[in-house]
Amino acid sequence: MKKSLILLLLTLLYFPLMGQKGLVRGTLYDGDTGEPVPFATVYLESDKGIGTSTDLDGTFEFQLPAKIYSITFSYIGYTSTTVHDLEVREDAIQVINPNIYPAMETLSEIVVVASQIRNTQSALLTIKRKSPNVVDGVSRELFSKTGDGDAGSAIKRVTGVSVVNGKHVLVRGLGDRYSKTVLNGTEIPGLDPDKNSVQFDLFPTLIIENILISKTFMPNLPGDFSGGLVNIYTREFPESPLFRISASVGYNPSMNLVNNFLSYDGSKTDALGWDNGSRDLPFEKTTNIPDPIHKNHQLSTLTSQFNPRMSSMEVKSAPDQSYSIVYGNQFDLGSGKLGIIGTANYKVSYRTFPELEYNTYLKYPDTANFNLLRNRSIHGRRSDQEVLLTGIAGINYKLKRTKIGINWFHIQNGTSRAAKLDQINSETNPSTIVKTNLGYRERSMDHIRVNGKHHMGSDNWELDWTLSQTKSTLKEPDNRVTTYQTLDRGEEISYELNASVGGGVHRVWRTLQEDNYAGMLDVSYAIDSQNNRTSYIRGGGGMTYKDRRYEILNYLFRVEQSGKIGLNGDPDQLFLPQNIWDPNSRTGTYVRGNYEPANTYKANQTIFAGYVMNDLSLGSRLKTIYGARMEQVVNRYTGQNNLGSERYENQKVFDQLDILPSFNIIYAATDKINIRLSANRTLARPTFKEKSLAQIQDLISGKTFIGNLNLDATEINNFDLRFENYFDLGQLVSLSGFYKQLFAPIELVAYSDASPDNVQPRNSTKATILGIELELKKNLAFMAPVLQGATLSGNVSFIRSNVKLGESEYQSRLHNARSGELISSTRSLVDQAPVIANVFLQYATLNKLLDLNLSYNYQGKQLTIVGIGRNSDIYTQPTHSLNFTARMNMKKTNRVHLSLLIKNILDHEHIQVYQSYGSIDRISERYRPGRSVSLGLSVAL
Repeated sequence: MKKSLILLLLTLLYFPLMGQKGLVRGTLYDGDTGEPVPFATVYLESDKGIGTSTDLDGTFEFQLPAKIYSITFSYIGYTSTTVHDLEVREDAIQVINPNIYPAMETLSEIVVVASQIRNTQSALLTIKRKSPNVVDGVSRELFSKTGDGDAGSAIKRVTGVSVVNGKHVLVRGLGDRYSKTVLNGTEIPGLDPDKNSVQFDLFPTLIIENILISKTFMPNLPGDFSGGLVNIYTREFPESPLFRISASVGYNPSMNLVNNFLSYDGSKTDALGWDNGSRDLPFEKTTNIPDPIHKNHQLSTLTSQFNPRMSSMEVKSAPDQSYSIVYGNQFDLGSGKLGIIGTANYKVSYRTFPELEYNTYLKYPDTANFNLLRNRSIHGRRSDQEVLLTGIAGINYKLKRTKIGINWFHIQNGTSRAAKLDQINSETNPSTIVKTNLGYRERSMDHIRVNGKHHMGSDNWELDWTLSQTKSTLKEPDNRVTTYQTLDRGEEISYELNASVGGGVHRVWRTLQEDNYAGMLDVSYAIDSQNNRTSYIRGGGGMTYKDRRYEILNYLFRVEQSGKIGLNGDPDQLFLPQNIWDPNSRTGTYVRGNYEPANTYKANQTIFAGYVMNDLSLGSRLKTIYGARMEQVVNRYTGQNNLGSERYENQKVFDQLDILPSFNIIYAATDKINIRLSANRTLARPTFKEKSLAQIQDLISGKTFIGNLNLDATEINNFDLRFENYFDLGQLVSLSGFYKQLFAPIELVAYSDASPDNVQPRNSTKATILGIELELKKNLAFMAPVLQGATLSGNVSFIRSNVKLGESEYQSRLHNARSGELISSTRSLVDQAPVIANVFLQYATLNKLLDLNLSYNYQGKQLTIVGIGRNSDIYTQPTHSLNFTARMNMKKTNRVHLSLLIKNILDHEHIQVYQSYGSIDRISERYRPGRSVSLGLSVAL
């Protein structure tokens, strides 16, 4: 099927476009609101008998003989706009996007020339200026200027936004649970089903129209966000044929072309992002594993079926590589238009961390001792080879008053991992350990969406509907861990598989499958008032059903009479044929099942939603949107704890009805100055994994996540005030203030003194967040004429959060306080960054052949894990990211691009630390991403 789709796209590429004439195509916009104007009249000024009208999306098209024309746009209640000096060339497409203004705001016809076509960045500013809720974003025009290749690079330019690892987006410094990502208004899960944020590096900018972030809630939006709702809008009907092939190669001196990259023999399809079955469990999971006491030969047979490879090998890593192909076009089909756009992307990257570090520290029982006691230390090397394969395709068909589209989205991701680690246990079971880990993670997602938009009867009624299905799978097949205790015997080192200190061999199979079905229906009715201001009454609802199945199969391996084998520390030694368990001599390696009921569960969630809202103009300068949303959520759970004392069979563990009111108002002090106010209520709900009995261990760091069935949803009151001043050439200054009240916020907390490596999500009592955002964009031509193409833009956010400590947390901190330490009744919120700053310097030559961009991103220190008892708080240290991009158009035709990208110029490293009164900071986690350089080539065919 995939091959057929590619052949179809290539065939359509060479489909005859328009014969011997030229084509004029574009979209008519309301210059006041930035929205498309549907069903307006379009005609030639020289011959008013030749004309057309815009469709429901405000788009129009003329097929004309080659010459120079003047085209007029008119609509009832608006002043006509005429575009003069428009040159139509034979067999070419000329794109114009004019503005038309309400008649009460202008007294005469607007005349523009063809060279003054509407650009999309200015359009985005118009949307921001006229939107009743607080909206920020980036447009396709900005992508092309800065050379951003994917959405993850582009969205960093938005006020209050930070991007983690180039993939996951955080808004206003809030953690992932308070942000949400949708694609064309439809929710899609990411590769990590426990995150609200989708991996943004999946989306090439060539298929994106714009990215908008709603920082305040309205009733027609999902209710489970607070920081921001990120909406990625893809292109549906490309204005001109698009067929571009791109390739890039990247080099990181510490990771690429190094000879000590850790790897192991996986499957033959690892290079495509999936395992071909070679890592599957070698027998049925229901197979009975005999006890060695019975001397059953079946135990030897089962053990020998496991892959014998347990150790890593050193190889030479290749450069990072990325390849993509994008195609898009639109065609006449019957009385309508058919739009097609699609992309396929392939990336392979190599990451190795030669100085990886994980530590666990505890406070001393003696409160007069300010130092931190090292409980465990892990140092070593880890290497990851990651493959990412994505495909996106969209087909849309449009008539004058109807549009129907189908969009398909597939992600395939495979990561092969190998690690060699040295571990020292200091307080609990003192010992020295060497650990080898071989792992593989395969993630995939298929998303299909069918949607429609219809103008019914009169043009006042509009109906939108969406149906979608998403299937996500996460597999971790045959993750292998071998842990030897090392003992210094003087002249030699001996190796033991001592289970009492964590030694031994185990192999783990983890599987997660999730199905997501969603449907939405929205109805809008436009009421034309006497002052030419349109009011809208909107209503609708939807249903979402999610079903998840999670399973962990854990197999331990014992070595009977290991002294006869003579352990030498090589993990492969244990699975040599001669070392497999022999029932006669009772010697060798044998498998033991270790089924833990808590790690197998089923869960489902049903969400019913409905809303009503009114978009109302209260005069020429005042506009408001008010309304409310209802969401009924039911979670059911099937599972039990390991002891069997808690059992659930499709039992309700969450049942809540929420009414979420919203009020947004905008006052236009002048045509360029806005003051906007917003007040609303939203939610943050626990994930499936959080609201469970699961106990999931990270096989490298040793940290274990423990679910919590007692979690409640977080209810959030949001208040926003914003001042905006817009200038010509896309320049602006804005100042925003926001205040949030969080009731029962969910935070990650250290589990207990006895288990310092375990963490659990828990509800705190309540929290408040107070923030200020400042945004500035200024053209630098006022400094010198040579800087005509230079723009300085930046934004900074200062945020203060306070969590009121619950009684148990306060007493725990008080009991473990150091001598002289004063314990406050408040602390900062987990994952809340106090400062976020983004600064960008862009320069484009006047001939548009070269674009340069220098960007700096900063995120302040933030609390990551709350300490309980003798566990100190863990903070993520401030992050600094300095990046440079250069993009060169080899020809004025804009068909061949060369690009240069330098990441992490400052060579900043990731560090998490323990902080305790009177003690120096102690490292919890550290690794260095290193600098990287990539070169890219993009060709339009």
